[in-house]
Amino acid sequence: MTDSVLDLMKFVLLGLLYVFFARVLWAVWSEVRVPKVANTAPAAPGAAAPTSRRADVPATAGTGSTSTRAATAPMGRSGTDRSIATGSAPSGAVATKLVISQPEHLAGQSHPIADEPTIGRHDDCAIAMADDSFLSGRHARVFVLDDQPMVEDLDSTNGSFHNGARFGGIRLISPGDTLNFGSITVEVR
Repeated sequence: MTDSVLDLMKFVLLGLLYVFFARVLWAVWSEVRVPKVANTAPAAPGAAAPTSRRADVPATAGTGSTSTRAATAPMGRSGTDRSIATGSAPSGAVATKLVISQPEHLAGQSHPIADEPTIGRHDDCAIAMADDSFLSGRHARVFVLDDQPMVEDLDSTNGSFHNGARFGGIRLISPGDTLNFGSITVEVR
């Protein structure tokens, strides 16, 4: 081969390498960037349910209920209102504790919701698992608002799941619900 052909092949390879890196950076950027938060007002009866602060996941996804309501929650860390999606809970049934079912070494641990447990990798979290790379430092918290137990995703990188559906923001929880944070699975009782 002549030197000019080899030089041309080098430039083609270099161009392909730049295209590959640009594509990788675009993929990472699209996963890491935070979508814009739309302010949501409390929904009127019969109005459409609001969407969560993540544009690709409806706030009511996975609740298994066709009747939902929205309420205004305390301001989040970013200072914006958060919408609360609620499902169909048995009348009068209120969750009082969280029981860990996964991973095995934490299985059976019980945490009262009244203590407002946090979940994450940091040692100060009530449910802490430092070696779980899918958990954020402070991933989520469970708390009581107006005598209703709630779970809030604290802008975690990998998200939180309520009954198998990813959510952002705040969700009402009921006895029998399942919550997933990284490799931690929690039953609401």
